[in-house]
Amino acid sequence: MARHRINVQFLAIGTSCVLGVAAIAVAVVVFLPHHGTAKKLIDNGIQQMADKNYLDAITSFSEAASIDKKNPEIQVLLGDANRAQGYLQESYARKVLGCYEAALDLDPNNLSALQKKMSVYVDLVQSQRDVPSCTKLKEVSQQITALHPQDKELEQQAEAYAHIAPLAAWLMDYMTSAQDVQAEMDALSALMDKGHFNPDVPYYLARSYVNLAMQQRRVRNDEEANNLFRKALAVLERARAALKDNPVLPVLLVRYYQILLDANAKTSDEPAPADLQYVPKMKEVLQAARDIVDRQEAEAAANPRAAAERTDQERSAFPDVYYDSAEFAYNFPDVGGGRDMAIK
Repeated sequence: MARHRINVQFLAIGTSCVLGVAAIAVAVVVFLPHHGTAKKLIDNGIQQMADKNYLDAITSFSEAASIDKKNPEIQVLLGDANRAQGYLQESYARKVLGCYEAALDLDPNNLSALQKKMSVYVDLVQSQRDVPSCTKLKEVSQQITALHPQDKELEQQAEAYAHIAPLAAWLMDYMTSAQDVQAEMDALSALMDKGHFNPDVPYYLARSYVNLAMQQRRVRNDEEANNLFRKALAVLERARAALKDNPVLPVLLVRYYQILLDANAKTSDEPAPADLQYVPKMKEVLQAARDIVDRQEAEAAANPRAAAERTDQERSAFPDVYYDSAEFAYNFPDVGGGRDMAIK
């Protein structure tokens, strides 16, 4: 059965650059009372984005920006087009950030630019795994929360990433005090208590517990290590139950699988307690993901028009590339690269 390959990185933010184009276009009109040529270029660029002609859209928005140099929303659109053209390529990421920074130079409180800048740094933290991006992610997240946006979902996302960023850096071996680590973990736990289940929240909280568990393993405190592993799995089970009917559940499942895979690799030298048999759980999580994808595809086949109208956020969030790499690593754990494929 053919499966949709849909990139899930934007799910954590809640809006993609393409989905935001129409809203930005309204703001652009406000800025352009006397620039008919620029507005025509913007309209062309928006249509080109809809047609996925991203290079043409970049040209249109660039020309519009050269006409109206004081309009921050054109810079946001230009950033969106660059991002769509070169998703997760570092060279394009720098171009994208340059566009959003240009918008913020014109309007430091531009929430659209701040939100999308945060989204880029989320991507960089997850794909490039560099500490400076963690620092930038925390900074822009705090900028957003300081503005107290009316969009409460955005405010919650920013609050979450302000706490995730330091933990992500710590997980990259950046020196962080035990007190600071615990404070950030407590903050993520508090967000879950409030019902905030962005999949990255339980994922980074669980990964932090795994990291602490490994610290205990290194000093041969196996009992405490196993308790910390249990806490990691409890976090993920709690989130899984809360997201039972949520479209982002498959994203959580792939996160869950990554934690299980990582924990199994780090504890495979010794027999695990009966409740910490990771491999059977890995199989169960993979099957749950497969069931969701099969159900979503069956629904789409039964009602193509409704499926076509669903946004990227509502479509199957567990594409082939995740399931197949995870299944490969599960079935062939000793094959070179299998584990890295699944974690990516």
